[in-house]
Amino acid sequence: MHYIAKNPKNAKVYQKMIKRCKYFFVKNPILVLSHLSHSQNGWSTWVNETWKSIDINKISAKLWITGLLHVSPANVSNDSVVSSIISKIYQCDFKRLSLDNQVISLNEFIFLCLSAKYLTLERVTVKNNDGTVVAFENIIERLPQLIFFIFYSFTNPSNNTSKTSFKELWKNPHLSNYDRFYLKNIPENFEIDCFYTYMKKNKKTRVDLEFSDEVSEEYQIRLEAIIDEIIATKNHEYKPPLINFPGIDQEKYSKLFDISSG
Repeated sequence: MHYIAKNPKNAKVYQKMIKRCKYFFVKNPILVLSHLSHSQNGWSTWVNETWKSIDINKISAKLWITGLLHVSPANVSNDSVVSSIISKIYQCDFKRLSLDNQVISLNEFIFLCLSAKYLTLERVTVKNNDGTVVAFENIIERLPQLIFFIFYSFTNPSNNTSKTSFKELWKNPHLSNYDRFYLKNIPENFEIDCFYTYMKKNKKTRVDLEFSDEVSEEYQIRLEAIIDEIIATKNHEYKPPLINFPGIDQEKYSKLFDISSG
């Protein structure tokens, strides 16, 4: 009995156990939540098809999250919200993880992403134990199980996204398993020719690239040349990407959108 109480097979089994016998909750108190979110109103959870505010500091039981963990604090300086609840989490079963304005360790990041299939990172910095920033391609290396990834964090200068980082990114075999790969606010040191090589081989992944307002006119010309080629190609032997930048011709963008969505 003690072993069963301490080692529930999954969240559904645990909930059935505690309904039948309070002993299991006493020995291993766990609160099962489908969704947990932190926003401008603090912590809330999804109950009976509505969001309900909770005081997480008053909860002594461990948290078993099965659906979504979303952290987007109103105060941008509050960058350790997700780290503050790591010790409260019993197990990460959630398929969707969304983090905004957070600084977390690599170990914390790996823990949170164990079961994630859909991941959104906005202004998020992942750090090694020595305080250095984890290179972007190394983040991707830790995420073989993803099918959907959105990354908005290039506006943060602390993120280690050098030319080398971008070159190595497209060599990662994990990308071939992704259904969607969306990068936003991409800087000019993005190795577009390395991506161009990857693009021609990509058969599955829908890639969306949205470039920073600060990319030069010369760089925009190179992007437009790639877009022109995609539009002019009648039969694509690859999955056409959607590329967007500040100076793009809207008619071309509309054509590219239709092609990439097909």
